[in-house]
Amino acid sequence: MRFLEHRIGDQRIIRLIQKWLKVGVLENGIVAVSDRGTGQGSVISPLLANIYLHYALDLRAERWRRREATGDMIFVRYADDFIVGFQHEADARRFLDEMRKRLQLGFTFMCSKSRQGFFLLKRKTRRDRMQAKLRMVKQEMRWRMHQPIPEQGRWLWHVVRGYFNYHAVPMNTRALAVFRAEIARSWHRVLNRRSQKANLTRVRMDKLIDDWLPKPRILHPWPDQRFAVTHPRWEPYAGKLHVRI
Repeated sequence: MRFLEHRIGDQRIIRLIQKWLKVGVLENGIVAVSDRGTGQGSVISPLLANIYLHYALDLRAERWRRREATGDMIFVRYADDFIVGFQHEADARRFLDEMRKRLQLGFTFMCSKSRQGFFLLKRKTRRDRMQAKLRMVKQEMRWRMHQPIPEQGRWLWHVVRGYFNYHAVPMNTRALAVFRAEIARSWHRVLNRRSQKANLTRVRMDKLIDDWLPKPRILHPWPDQRFAVTHPRWEPYAGKLHVRI
């Protein structure tokens, strides 16, 4: 909102955007309101994301290119994807370290190979980011300890689904399964602590987990599929021989 106020002086517009950010998301008949980010699928989300990244990333990268880089540097961004090229490896490593601190990237990127031997960029959830998220969930679960089980289940469903929406990239299934298993283990401990007689059987707990926690599955396409864009065209002479244009 502070970024928006740099360019928007009309407080009515600012209040309208604030309401837009707090309206929540309706999913499977359940409204979830988050205090972070914008609702996925909201028509204003791309605009707000571009404004945020202009200040948080674009201007910082331009400043770094002018003041820090020792060689040539190229920066290209499209929506929330960006590529940075450097003449010197040392510049690339310094810039990456700074961006990690600034943006708190959630993935570790590794060079790998496909089964056919082709180059492959592998993404893996960073362990420290996962641990931080799990600690937050455990703290929240202590506060929700005495809520009805369906209410706990609905909240955990949104937590796991939201995590998967970002981290469910190809070749990251194991990290998704680990996250879900840790959430299930924390939930089991919380339910057992509600009273001395609340010891749940394994069968009952497994059913709760299956009913409320989404199963890990890849939600994002491979990069080569994501960027394989075709533009259909209508050409009047298509399929006709001996036509010169």
